[in-house]
Amino acid sequence: MGEFGAEHRDKKDNRAYYTSMTSVSDLPEGYDQGRFFILYPGVFTTLSNFATMHFSGLRVHGGTAPIAPPDADPDDFQSAVRFNVIYYPPRGQTMGNQRYTLGGLPNNEPFFISPEMTSAKYLHNSILSYHMLISTPARPIEREKRGWCVRAAYLEDGHVVSARRAHVNFVIRAFYSLILYFILQLPEAYGVRVDLNTFFAAFSMLNEQNERERVQPWHAAPGFRYEGDETLTMDTSADGRPMQPSREILDDSRFRDQEDIREPLRAKWDRYYHHVASHIPYGADKLCLDVPDDDETSVESTLNLKTQTSIPRTPNIPPQATAGGRPERMSIHLHSLLLMYLCSVMLCIDIGRGRNSNRRNGREGNTGAFCH
Repeated sequence: MGEFGAEHRDKKDNRAYYTSMTSVSDLPEGYDQGRFFILYPGVFTTLSNFATMHFSGLRVHGGTAPIAPPDADPDDFQSAVRFNVIYYPPRGQTMGNQRYTLGGLPNNEPFFISPEMTSAKYLHNSILSYHMLISTPARPIEREKRGWCVRAAYLEDGHVVSARRAHVNFVIRAFYSLILYFILQLPEAYGVRVDLNTFFAAFSMLNEQNERERVQPWHAAPGFRYEGDETLTMDTSADGRPMQPSREILDDSRFRDQEDIREPLRAKWDRYYHHVASHIPYGADKLCLDVPDDDETSVESTLNLKTQTSIPRTPNIPPQATAGGRPERMSIHLHSLLLMYLCSVMLCIDIGRGRNSNRRNGREGNTGAFCH
């Protein structure tokens, strides 16, 4: 908090704002409530309860402590409380030069909104009169000032591995997912939803022909899609100042849950996944057992651990019994053994052909030994 009580200036206050102070002390009856003063121009007021003062904290100000009456009971000293509520305008905060915590990250660390994310110095459209007014650098902004990291990142480096439209789609979809993640941290009673059609329609890009086009909506996106034709726009007055848009009441029944689209796609992927995974030999599949990174369990102990369990490695595949009463995985084993046998036969045939070719050429080799 810094200095208080004694005469002082709040040197870090914004000079365009006033400080507001309200007194809510709890003093026994008969106590003098003290005074608040501003040395120049020599103003003071009694700190009676709920009295509110507005002043510039850059002026020298201070106050006096409450005074007990001469016949006060010493036991009352412990219950006497001076309490003032101060609303003060720090220059860093009011000028957008301080960060604030927006929410929490998956590792329970805070996510900060920094000045570089909100300052007009970086977020401008390079309109000549505007950037001259606030003394901002013209575009393009240098790499060191617009945000970057020492690692390869999709924002800056994604164009190396992706076409332009694919790169933009990936980034906008990441922004959409990020917004949904943080919205989950709002109180559930707010019922906040994001219309994915409106979200993606807000973004546009220049294609390879230098034509501006909108980013296409994400068909399989999570969240909700609003099926309506209303478009809420920001009205502006003649002088260009934004007017408050009219409040639009939406019909909740017109929000379509994207799970109706995502669930069939998820089921299709699961079927494909299980089909491909079913051809992996069980001996190799045992190596896929999840072991923590800091666990020094050997491969041998991992295999033993996997052998002791009857739960299949592939998720969501129950061990359905066959006509012979054995689990379905037994058929997978047979298929794997059959595949290995066929590969061995083909290898022997190929080696045999090579041996016959050597005999015809007058060279006797021992390649046939591999077939024994």
